[in-house]
Amino acid sequence: MEARTVDTLFLPFYAIVIVLGIFGNSLFITVVRKRRSMQTVINFLLTNVAVSDIISLVLCVPGVILSFSFFEHPSGSIGNFLCKFVTKQQIAGISLLVSGQTLTIISVERHNALLRPMDSRFKLNRRRVKIVICFTWGFSIVIVTPLFITERYNDELQTCFPEWDENIALAYWVCLATMVAISLVILFFCYFRILKGIYLKKIIQPNEGNASDQDTQDKRKIIKLLLTVTGLFLVCFLPFAVVNAIFDISMHNALSRVTYFLVYTSCCVNPVVYIFQSANYRAGLKDLWNRRSVHQHELSIEARVGIEK
Repeated sequence: MEARTVDTLFLPFYAIVIVLGIFGNSLFITVVRKRRSMQTVINFLLTNVAVSDIISLVLCVPGVILSFSFFEHPSGSIGNFLCKFVTKQQIAGISLLVSGQTLTIISVERHNALLRPMDSRFKLNRRRVKIVICFTWGFSIVIVTPLFITERYNDELQTCFPEWDENIALAYWVCLATMVAISLVILFFCYFRILKGIYLKKIIQPNEGNASDQDTQDKRKIIKLLLTVTGLFLVCFLPFAVVNAIFDISMHNALSRVTYFLVYTSCCVNPVVYIFQSANYRAGLKDLWNRRSVHQHELSIEARVGIEK
């Protein structure tokens, strides 16, 4: 199956993913901003993931439009610009790195909070979480900058391609792969120890002043939600990484296009997970809806009074 055929088949699904992803993530950010009980360190970090997902989806639109256009990819200065900012989705690459780093940080935070509750050295508070979020964006921008600099449109290959020395390219991708591998190790290590502490050794104790069974259940629900979000991200991202790293095939290949779509799918699934697994988020949505209904009712009353006058 050709890449063009795959693109055509996935066109309606791209539209669904973009619309649902932008709407769902925007709704999550709004609930966290409006509802005080949602303003926790974990939710601030998940908000960072939501912001990065929205950026990825918004910037996905020009790339999808260009993919489905009947015109050939421009060359020259315009072609180079499109390669850097549209065709190869480098800014979306920054957002993807931000999401991966943030999920790794969340796993470390939960590990320390549950297994080392008395150790305050690495405990995140509101001030520290702002610094961490800024770091994830700054670090990701630095990592992707070489691709912005070297990406060019190759007339012979008729595709975007980074023009740099092979040894430098190899060193860059090895470093990037190493960072991804380290993040995966940290994720698996932290969640393995957390699950072991909750279900096997039962060394994770309820917070002081809370009912033992209820507090333990709440902790399990949080871990289940975070594991689901992290698992879905890995399921959507790893096929793309494997296909493009091991097989080294062009983005014009059908298999690469399928895995490319999966990456964007990961940007719309988190809000669905929050709805099904977070009672606090559902309560926040209900509260947001009730406020909207009250506001509309007040506006209708004011309009009616104005007409009567």
